[in-house]
Amino acid sequence: MTHCIPCGFVLFSTISTRRLLPRRPSRLSAAGRERLTAGKGRGHALRWSRKGAKGVPVRRILVVTVGPVRSFYREGVDEYRRRLVPYCSVQLASVKPEPLPARLTEAEVQTVREREGERLLAAAAGHGLLLALDRSGRSFSSEAFAHALEQWWAAAGARLVFVVGGTLGLSQAVQQEAAQLLSLSSLTFPHELAALVLLEQLYRAFRILRGEPYHY
Repeated sequence: MTHCIPCGFVLFSTISTRRLLPRRPSRLSAAGRERLTAGKGRGHALRWSRKGAKGVPVRRILVVTVGPVRSFYREGVDEYRRRLVPYCSVQLASVKPEPLPARLTEAEVQTVREREGERLLAAAAGHGLLLALDRSGRSFSSEAFAHALEQWWAAAGARLVFVVGGTLGLSQAVQQEAAQLLSLSSLTFPHELAALVLLEQLYRAFRILRGEPYHY
């Protein structure tokens, strides 16, 4: 079965501080290097490790998908992660997808969404402002997305978490917990392609904000 998701983030004009996920205690070395490690059972282990200029927070992005990125998407994902290095620290993590039988009742669909949603929220907890891709979310131009990023970072202390749902989309719990829902397209994409498009748009956003050639 092809793993496709309704692709898209909830956008509000203002961001409530109660929607900022609680941070875990920071572990700082003498050199001021911060590491955050995701707990066991939450998909791939996650480690942050990067120095920022003194007094300037490093902009960090975590992208969490249901299921890992398969090899034929990996080259593109890795390319944009490399391009983003001068602008921010990007990490990818994944959570285990639920097995899907050939036919599902509506109750089974809801159960799958809820279980995957619990894993997504657990993996995202403590890593920043939660943003969710969902086709019911608001669409942005690339320019508007770039400026929205600045607002989200300002509200979240330079930490953002983007979550990408599985084949059946996001649970109600994830949608309600998210500070923002953003739609990348009204089309349906595999989750790996959604992650790749997101990374390209993040790179494009930084180039727009810096006034650097790339977006025309």
